[in-house]
Amino acid sequence: MPTCVQVQCAGFAYRMSAGALREHFGRSDFLRRIMLLYMQALLTQVAQTAACNRHHSLSKHFGDTLASATA
Repeated sequence: MPTCVQVQCAGFAYRMSAGALREHFGRSDFLRRIMLLYMQALLTQVAQTAACNRHHSLSKHFGDTLASATA
């Protein structure tokens, strides 16, 4: 299965198999909590973006994007 990974900050990135991640997710309360909080934040951001895209016009959205890129 092809995948694509993008690291958006300076530093190091590590890779592990899905099986190892599943194993550690099942054993570690800390890892499970951190990953579930991350997923909640990500899904909230996706939902907010979808709602904003539906509510605001394309030109307004483009203007906001352009303004944030130049700030």
